[in-house]
Amino acid sequence: MIGHFLGGDTEGAALGMDGVGAGDGRGPGWDGSSMDKPGSLGWPWFIHGWGWSLDARGPQGEGGRRRTCCRERLVPFEHAESTYGLYRTHLLSRLPIPDSQVITINPQLPVEEAAEDYAKKLRQAFQGDSIPVFDLLILGVGPDGHTCSLFPDHPLLQEREKIVAPISDSPKPPPQRVTLTLPVLNAARTVIFVATGEGKAAVLKRILEDKEENPLPAALVQPHTGKLCWFLDEAAARLLTVPFEKHSTL
Repeated sequence: MIGHFLGGDTEGAALGMDGVGAGDGRGPGWDGSSMDKPGSLGWPWFIHGWGWSLDARGPQGEGGRRRTCCRERLVPFEHAESTYGLYRTHLLSRLPIPDSQVITINPQLPVEEAAEDYAKKLRQAFQGDSIPVFDLLILGVGPDGHTCSLFPDHPLLQEREKIVAPISDSPKPPPQRVTLTLPVLNAARTVIFVATGEGKAAVLKRILEDKEENPLPAALVQPHTGKLCWFLDEAAARLLTVPFEKHSTL
């Protein structure tokens, strides 16, 4: 799937992820239980939430693939709620990916400093870009319509200057998080949303069909020049009336 959206070339790519999103914002394989079955639903689902950029370059200007989380909870990597910790344990540890190619937050810093530090790391990886341009962002959507850690009616939806923002009052625990902002999401060359389950059906109809005066956060993700794709199962898509392409498997 990733190779297809990157034109078959994932060398030198930088990947960034959000979270995984079924009923509570987490999807099949969240605990790693389906990671032993690459052909199962959990395998493609588990990788959603990352972003990938072919052109990312490190501090010395060397080319190299880069992967990063689109949002992270400010907890130690060993904590059960750590996005990076989860992927490190159940995905990255099984792949030949050196730590130097994964951009992470510093969870030991206060949330404001952690966001600033994360933004600095991204600017070093995307030198020359005022806003990082990811080749691929794989995002989830919560039943309330949030994506990354951008929640409905939250002031961060109006953020236009920062590429990474701290949040200390997340409606979902833990309250302190670090998230990419809408300018970064909308600068991506390709954005893929993945959603499964009946618990997402109502919010997906609002996002994809209703023209709301105050759009939900996920509806605000509209890449300026890139592609936007939604991967849904039948249960999540059951209320949609717009035409969509149907496949037998994810």
